[in-house]
Amino acid sequence: MKRNNVIILILFLVAIFLVFFAWFLHTTCRRVVSAEVHEMLYQRDLEAQKSTDGDGKAT
Repeated sequence: MKRNNVIILILFLVAIFLVFFAWFLHTTCRRVVSAEVHEMLYQRDLEAQKSTDGDGKAT
């Protein structure tokens, strides 16, 4: 009976680790994607500013 308990405990610990790792990976990827989107929007705004004159007309 003790051998079964050890196997169940190990499987439970592995499952907890996998859930924690998935949460960490999800959080990290979400931050990276958010930063990339922010950078793309910033670059788009810079290009829009460069393409207009001082009076607001496109060149």
